[in-house]
Amino acid sequence: MIEKTVAENPGNPDALLRLTAIDPACGSGHFILGAARRIAQRLADLRNPGAASIAEYRHALREVVSHCIYGVDQNELAVELCRVALWIEAVEPGMPLSFLDAKIRHGNSLVGISDFSMLSKGIPDDAYAALDGDDKDACKFYRSLNRAQREGSKKSGRQNQFSFAAAPPELADAVLVLDSMPENTVEDVRAKQQALEAIKDGPLWQRLSVACDLFVAAFFAKKDGPVWSRRSTIARRNTSPDAAAPRSGANLSSVRRRSALPRSGASTKRIFHLAPATNGDVSDWASVT
Repeated sequence: MIEKTVAENPGNPDALLRLTAIDPACGSGHFILGAARRIAQRLADLRNPGAASIAEYRHALREVVSHCIYGVDQNELAVELCRVALWIEAVEPGMPLSFLDAKIRHGNSLVGISDFSMLSKGIPDDAYAALDGDDKDACKFYRSLNRAQREGSKKSGRQNQFSFAAAPPELADAVLVLDSMPENTVEDVRAKQQALEAIKDGPLWQRLSVACDLFVAAFFAKKDGPVWSRRSTIARRNTSPDAAAPRSGANLSSVRRRSALPRSGASTKRIFHLAPATNGDVSDWASVT
C-alpha cells in the first residue's frame, strides 16, 4: 500500500498520511509501531531526497502516529503500554506528546460492529441460537419474533429510514475535523481532547452507540425464563426494531431505559465497535464505544 500510494500521488509525499493502519487486537503495539516506522521512513525519504536526518524522520513519525495509526485491545494495561511505546518512539523535542486517546482504545473490537451496514440488515437469527444455560423454547420464540419483525420492516419499507450504510455526514465531518486539529502545543492537545469529548457527548454518537450495543447484546443476552406473549414487554430481549430505534429518531432517554437490560451484555464485556465512517472520502474511523 505504501508504494501504491506513492505511485498514485507523484510529488505528493503527504498522501502517505492518508493511509490507515488498524490493529483490532494491538497488545502493546508491535504491529502498529512497525507500520508507523515503515510509513514514516518512506515519508521522510520522499520529503528529503538523499538521506533524511534523524530529526526529519522523527517529525515524519510523529505525523504518522497522529494521523495513520489505530489500535484496540481488551487489556487496559496493554493499551497504556502501546501508547507509551508510540510516545517514546515519536517524541519530538519541543513538541507535546501526541494525542492518542482517540487512536489507541480500550475494548474488545473482535465482536463489535465493524460496519454500520450490519445494522441495516437487522439482527441475524443466529443471535438467538440456544447456548448452554439458555431455554430452547425462549430462543425459538425470540428467533421467530425477530424474523417476523425484520421481514415486516423490509416489506413495509420502514427499514430504509434507519440508513445504517454509513455514519451520519455530520458525525463523519466532526471526526475529520478532530483528526485535522494541530498538536503543536499543550493547549492544542487539550483542545483536541475537548473536541473528542464533545463528539462523544453529542446525540449522533450516543444514538449509534446505543444501536450498536443493542445489536451485539442480542448475541450475549441469556435467553431463559418463560416465553412471553407477543404483547408483553416484560423482560423482553431486544430484537431488530430495538436496535433500529435509536437511529430512527426515537427519544434517546426512553430507548436507554428500555435497553438497559439487553445492553448490559455488551457493556460488561467491554465491546468496542470499529465502525468506519464511509461518507465521501473519509478514511478515518468513527469509534462508537
